[in-house]
Amino acid sequence: MSKVMKIRWLVMSLAIVSVAGVASAVTSHVYVTPSDGLVRRVASASPAYGDDAFWVGYLNGFSDGISRTYIKFGRLDEFFATVDSAFLEFEVNSPYEATSNNIDVHQVTSPWSGVTWASQPTFGATPAAQYSSTTWGDWDCSSYDHSIDITSLVRAWVDGSAVNYGMMLKQHDESISRDVWGCFAAGDGHPSVRLVVNGTPVPEPATLLLLGLGSISMILKRRK
Repeated sequence: MSKVMKIRWLVMSLAIVSVAGVASAVTSHVYVTPSDGLVRRVASASPAYGDDAFWVGYLNGFSDGISRTYIKFGRLDEFFATVDSAFLEFEVNSPYEATSNNIDVHQVTSPWSGVTWASQPTFGATPAAQYSSTTWGDWDCSSYDHSIDITSLVRAWVDGSAVNYGMMLKQHDESISRDVWGCFAAGDGHPSVRLVVNGTPVPEPATLLLLGLGSISMILKRRK
C-alpha cells in the first residue's frame, strides 16, 4: 500500500470512529430558568400585569382570578441533534385546595417576552402534554417532585418541525378552585423550574471536519 493510500485509510478510520462516537454519545443537559429561559405568570384579574412566578389554576376567594404560566427555554437545537427524552420538572410550595389537579401543557405558537393576560401569545388548542397528580405541595422546596413528559414537543423544536416559542401551562378546567403555586429557588428568588433533556449532542467542529475528510477520501478511492 502506497503512502498516499495509507493516509487516506487513516483519515477514513478516524472519520468512522468519530461517527460511531457521535451516534452512541448521549448527554443530559439541565436548563434551569430563568438563566436559560423565561418564566412568566399572568392572571385574569390583572389583565395588564404579569410576574416572574410559577402559578397555575384558580383559587376561590383570591383576587388573582385564573393564573397561567408561560415558560420558554433557549436554543435547544444548538446543543442537541436528536432528543431521546425531555421532562419539565418543578416543585410546588403552596397547593391551595390542590389535593388533585390536572395541568395541560400547550405549545406556544407566536413570540412573547413580557407577557400579560391581555397580551398572551397564541397557543395550540390541543394540549401537547397533560399531567395529573393527587399529591402536590409539601411545603418542602428542596427537590423537584413533579415531572411532565414533553418529549414530543422538545423533539419538534430540535428537529425543526416546530418553532420554539415555549409552552404555556394552564389548569385543565379553569372553573374549578384548584391552585398550584411553585417554589422559588433559594438565593436567586426565581421559580424552581427546569427542563431535563437526554439526547444526542450536536457534533463538534473537529468531528465534522473528520467526516468531511473521510467522505473526500472515499470519493477519491472510488475514482481510482
